[in-house]
Amino acid sequence: GLTMALGNNIGYFGPYEHKLRNIAEVPHWKGCTAGQTAIALEADGTVKGCPSLPTVGYAGGNIRELSLEEIWNTSPEIHFGRLRSVDDLWGFCRTCYYADVCRGGCTWTSHSLLGKPGNNPYCHYRALELNKQGLRERIRKVEDAAQSSFAVGRFEVIRESVPENQTDAVINWQGMPQQTDVQIPVNFPEAEVYDQNPEGRVPPELERCKACNQFILPDEEVCPACETNVAEANTQYAEDKQRWEALMAKIQAVISR
Repeated sequence: GLTMALGNNIGYFGPYEHKLRNIAEVPHWKGCTAGQTAIALEADGTVKGCPSLPTVGYAGGNIRELSLEEIWNTSPEIHFGRLRSVDDLWGFCRTCYYADVCRGGCTWTSHSLLGKPGNNPYCHYRALELNKQGLRERIRKVEDAAQSSFAVGRFEVIRESVPENQTDAVINWQGMPQQTDVQIPVNFPEAEVYDQNPEGRVPPELERCKACNQFILPDEEVCPACETNVAEANTQYAEDKQRWEALMAKIQAVISR
């Protein structure tokens, strides 16, 4: 069979998260892995935490001058993701339900769009939550990238009302409604250094609500997504699972005859 690895622009914590990431031991997004389980080496020896990240602001050193071990262990441009906290997020991501787990999604995506990480509009959960409020977002380029490797342009996120007849339909970008909110990006020449938690951080593991399949914090008593009692849903799921397994055993016995 095929193993599918999701691109970051699929977004995070949508209704199919448990299916799309089911190859992982914990089948949900757990934050940017740059400088944690990923590393990148450019042709000139520059080391970064991820192949996608821009060179400016994320170059942790050069293996022609330093050992890879030294760069990995001491460079803030490499280990920023290990120390990032919710305090480093902004915009929608700062107050998101999944902020402490997600930490703003892919660093490259948010940095390349808005000039710094921590606010990521390419998110399934975000799009659904805004849609509940009758809002949507679109990206508009305001400046081309420089003519250099890994350079990024400048963009803005425009938040606007969704016309009633387009709430659940394919969006036609012709004749856009009046803008309701614009997030103007800021160019930062250097990446932020995250040092609020010098011991590093391990994102909490979420549990899946057995009623709606949305991921929730482990101490929730009532699912914030579907408002189901979590304990009752777990009990019902266990009973259903037992019946499913009994039926599968019967089917297997018939097939084996």
